[in-house]
Amino acid sequence: MDVPPEMIRSAQSGDRQAMEDLIKGSYRAAYTLALRLLGNPDDAAEATQETYIRVVRGLKRLGEPDAFPTWLFKITSNVCISEMRRRTRRDIPTENVAEHEASPVDVEAVVTGRVAAEELEQLMRQLPEAYRTVIVLRDVYDMSGDEAAEILGVTPGAVKVRLHRARRRLRDELVARFPEWASSEGPQEKVIA
Repeated sequence: MDVPPEMIRSAQSGDRQAMEDLIKGSYRAAYTLALRLLGNPDDAAEATQETYIRVVRGLKRLGEPDAFPTWLFKITSNVCISEMRRRTRRDIPTENVAEHEASPVDVEAVVTGRVAAEELEQLMRQLPEAYRTVIVLRDVYDMSGDEAAEILGVTPGAVKVRLHRARRRLRDELVARFPEWASSEGPQEKVIA
């Protein structure tokens, strides 16, 4: 994310060009996080738009410009979590039913530990929001436990517990889908590269 502190300060002081540059420099990171959490490009675009509405409204209250990336990820995560909760309450399927049908997988690739990214993404979308969010922040974005805790508004201990449970659930689901893994080494503790 290319957002120098002086650009943030200029945007905070009302410089429109600096605000546009700030959005351009950070948009991809926010959109990618939203896409990973929501799993749908249209929903991710809407969530990112809502994120930047909140960023524009609240940027003046951001105390330390160096905290911008964490603050942006926190806003994005909160917007996505709210959307996931709305989905759950409405009980509307978020994906095409055909996407849930098992597709043929190269057993040799699975045994050697190279699961298709689409398969793993599908499994991640099935995780509860708390698990999905923490695994994306920690394993995909490689954030520290403290950074993830700050974004999620929980303790670092809660992040560790959620991460452990999320990884275990992913591993168990992979073993259920690919029983060969039960007798081999299986996936490593850090499931996502």
